[in-house]
Amino acid sequence: MSELKGVGPATATMILEAKSDDIPFMSDEAMLQVFEHDRSKLKYDIKTCGTFLNKIIEIVKELKNGINRINVNNKDFSAAEVERALFARELLSSEDKTSQKRASISPPPIEASKKRPVEEKPVHRQRTRKKTKS
Repeated sequence: MSELKGVGPATATMILEAKSDDIPFMSDEAMLQVFEHDRSKLKYDIKTCGTFLNKIIEIVKELKNGINRINVNNKDFSAAEVERALFARELLSSEDKTSQKRASISPPPIEASKKRPVEEKPVHRQRTRKKTKS
């Protein structure tokens, strides 16, 4: 499918995932999780796609073995479900890092010379007229 003009491996996996849960979408976020945040491995070629698919299949097998060991319903996870979980995990971890950065950044102190003087507002008093007897 990636031989079609304008369709690379990532787009091909997205199209195939719509047809089968056995093919995970090659999302950046899932790839970052699979390749342990090594951005140099984020390549959109057939070789990287094959490596990504194999790693997802390994995770699916590990999940299946773990579930069988603890005697839970034999729920099989699909490659697409694993990709979605990795996608969500990456989003959450990047969101945590962003909020930590925001919390660690404090605004610089304002210098005394840059402080704006507080303007005093004039107080308006109503004059009361004394009533005169006529």
